[in-house]
Amino acid sequence: MNIKSLTALSLLLLAGCDQPYIEPIMKPSVAPPVVPEKVLIDFPALTVIENTVAQLAPKLDAQFDISVIQRICLLARGEVSKEKVIESIKQEGLLDPATIPAQNHPLSLLVNDDQKKRAEVCAAWLTNWATRVPSKDEITIQKTRKTQKKEQNKEEERTETESVLSNDKIAETLAIKLSILRANAEIYAFIASELEKTPGLSLEEYTRAVRKTFSALSPFYLKRIQELYSPDPNSYHLTQLSTGDYTFYTDGGYNFSRDGGNALLTYRGINWLGRGDIMGKDYKIAVSYFPDALIEASLQASR
Repeated sequence: MNIKSLTALSLLLLAGCDQPYIEPIMKPSVAPPVVPEKVLIDFPALTVIENTVAQLAPKLDAQFDISVIQRICLLARGEVSKEKVIESIKQEGLLDPATIPAQNHPLSLLVNDDQKKRAEVCAAWLTNWATRVPSKDEITIQKTRKTQKKEQNKEEERTETESVLSNDKIAETLAIKLSILRANAEIYAFIASELEKTPGLSLEEYTRAVRKTFSALSPFYLKRIQELYSPDPNSYHLTQLSTGDYTFYTDGGYNFSRDGGNALLTYRGINWLGRGDIMGKDYKIAVSYFPDALIEASLQASR
C-alpha cells in the first residue's frame, strides 16, 4: 500500500474525530402490541363432521319429496339418464319439466347436468336417512283379507287391506342402512384424519373444510355403499322399533341402536360410529374456539 492510499484511508477512518461529541437522541421505547395467543381445545371431529353433513342434506317438502331425492340419487349413480327422468315427470302430468329452470330451483338437479351437486345432495341425504327409524312403507307390505259383516239381517262380504310386517323388506331396509352406516364410518374417518393435520383453525374453517372434502368424496361414497351392501335376509335382526327409536344387529357382528336421537353403530363391541368414535378411534381436532377479544380481555385482567 503506498503512502497516498494509506493517507486517504486514514482520512476516511478518522473523519469527524475533531468534531465535538454529540449525545445521540434516544427515542422512547414503545412496547410491542400484545398479540393474544390462540387457546386451542380438543374438539370431537365426529361432531363437526355430522353437523356439517346434516346441513348439506336437503329438507323434504311438498315439492321436493322422497321421489325427487330418489331420482337425484339414480342420476348421481348413473343408473338412469336425464332424458328418462324428464320423461317420467311428463308421464306423471303434475309438472311440465320444460318449466323447471336449470339453476336455483328445488328441482333443477332433475333437468341440469350438475353431477357433482347431485352426488353431494344424494350422499348427504343418505348419511342422515340411515339413522332414521324405518318408515312404515319400508318394512311392511299390504295384505288383503275378506271379512263378514252383518247389516240389517244380511251378511256382507268385504275386502279389507292392512299393513303387516315383512321380514324380507325389513332385512332389505336394514341391509341398506348398514351399508350406508359403514360407508359413513369410512368416509368420516378419512375426513377426521385430514382435519387433524391442520390444528389451530376456527370451527368455521373446519366446517368449510369438511364441506369441501365431503363434496369431493361423494361419488366415491355412493359407490362404496353399493360395495358394502350385503342383502342376506337371514343376517339382520330387528329387535326394537318404536316411534323414535330402533335397534338391530347382524350375524356379522354389527349392532345399531338409536335411542333418544343418539345413534351408535358398534362392531364386535367396538364403537364403530358414535359417542365421538369413528372406526374405534376418538378423533380430536385442536380448535381455536375462543375469539381474540375474549383472550385479550383475560390477559388484561391477569396483569
